[in-house]
Amino acid sequence: MKLICWNCNCALRKKYKLIAGYRPDILICPESESPEQLNHFNEKITCTSHVWIGERCTKGLSVLTFNGYSAEIAPFHNPDFQYILPIIITTPQKQTFLLLAVWTKATAHVSRGYIVQACMAMQYYRPWFDENTIIAGDFNSNKLWDHNTRRRYNHSKLLELLARDHFTSLYHYCYREFQGAETQPTMFLHKNAFRPYHIDYVFINTSKLFLVRDFAVGEYQDWISASDHMPLLMEMREVFPKYYSQQMSA
Repeated sequence: MKLICWNCNCALRKKYKLIAGYRPDILICPESESPEQLNHFNEKITCTSHVWIGERCTKGLSVLTFNGYSAEIAPFHNPDFQYILPIIITTPQKQTFLLLAVWTKATAHVSRGYIVQACMAMQYYRPWFDENTIIAGDFNSNKLWDHNTRRRYNHSKLLELLARDHFTSLYHYCYREFQGAETQPTMFLHKNAFRPYHIDYVFINTSKLFLVRDFAVGEYQDWISASDHMPLLMEMREVFPKYYSQQMSA
């Protein structure tokens, strides 16, 4: 199973071919157009399913699936966390697992934006987490910014919340680096090579780490012309045999 997270920096229709060459099974794509907007431009991405949510048709959060995988928004989706989207992924073998697709951003209430939004969403969705859950996307956060220790929510708190259910960052596991000391940026502010940040993540349960075949961050020279974000590319040896029938019918 190949999963890619890539904030495409808008206009996915013009950039999709860059990702298509990697043959993803699942693509999490913040800042992408809606399916209706793609149709407006007479652009079609051949996929099994395209789940999208957003306020403007030109810029929202997409989860696209390919190669027999499919996606649907989970019935327990809480619209208070609009861009943190619980998705039920169904594999070609009809197995299902929970994917939490993330794009944190500013909100009308400053106290609930970005990392605060992520932390609150992790607490809300925790009852549906299990060892097969994948949490991935653009968190717009890094431990380097945890200066105010009196804040209730920050990046360290997010890591704490995830760790109690045994979730770990795949990048930090694979590259043996500490949070806040990353050597491979995932975003270059305003496409400036001298303003690098690591703010995109894939979290999986520690019990599933042995399934990971490969994990990589896209290279600056390969992607910067298309987006200020570099893609995260993950490949696992097998999919998760988990059914959500009981939760979905609750």
